[in-house]
Amino acid sequence: MGGIGVVYNPYAGRNRKNPGREERLKKILGDRGVWFRTENKDSLLNAAAYFLEQKTDIVAVSGGDGTLHQVFTAIINTYRDRPLPAFALLRSGTMNTVTKSIKLKGCAASTLRAIIDHHETGKPIKKFKQHLLRVNDVYGFMAGAGVIAYFLEVYYSAKHPGPPYAAAMVCRMIGSAIFGTDYNSRIFRPIRCRLEVDGREMEQAEYIFILGCTIREIGLGFTPTPRAYDRSGHFHLLAGSMSPANLVPKVPALWLGRDVEHPNLYFSGPTARVVMEPREKEPWMIDGDIYTTEEPLCFSVGPTVTLLGK
Repeated sequence: MGGIGVVYNPYAGRNRKNPGREERLKKILGDRGVWFRTENKDSLLNAAAYFLEQKTDIVAVSGGDGTLHQVFTAIINTYRDRPLPAFALLRSGTMNTVTKSIKLKGCAASTLRAIIDHHETGKPIKKFKQHLLRVNDVYGFMAGAGVIAYFLEVYYSAKHPGPPYAAAMVCRMIGSAIFGTDYNSRIFRPIRCRLEVDGREMEQAEYIFILGCTIREIGLGFTPTPRAYDRSGHFHLLAGSMSPANLVPKVPALWLGRDVEHPNLYFSGPTARVVMEPREKEPWMIDGDIYTTEEPLCFSVGPTVTLLGK
């Protein structure tokens, strides 16, 4: 009963590029925990059921942002109203946006050693209480549609995606806005939807971006949702139709985490509940994973989880 469980995603960016990493981490864990190599949804659900049955104390996740959201979703939907384990984040993804946003550092091996020491000896470790974002029955930290999803579609189509390529995309987007090239036409496409914010229906029928976050930073140092922690039970929502030319002058503010004002920024601030009803099938993303829907999406704050790291 109790103990440590490790969820290892072999397809996460750094794990895929370092095939010997799994054995090194398994050697560190030894017989002090249980190892789950999760290659599909069923194996992840099996791991979640085991953690519940054994009352696992700490679940360590070796994967990136997408792996985290899938682990949270499987465990929360399995546990339902029962107490959740603490989660340790073994940075193994391509971007690792979540760990950067909440300032958890350390490589996968050093973090795993730290949580083992903490569990066995009580040695202090960094703990962070973080509330999740819930979208229908899926859980993560940031979710959205419009340019948020279209950007990722282009990013994932690259031969070698990663932070350098993402930064290059942002530079190309800025250049396209300044010089009037058609690069941004793939990314800045409007979506038609009905949007309801805290019970009030928005007047607009089209949006370039809809983004909800329970963390401030979304990658590459950009901090577009600085009010994610302002009010308990709320997340920061951005919704608008700002064009690339409108956004370029706002880049410094978006990077520094300052509030942005513009007539085509229809909503920016803390909110408790958002319903997005697309007029047709649209892509949307949560923590870097892309899905499609023609059904309504309900955004709200999910449970608060304890995150462990260095």
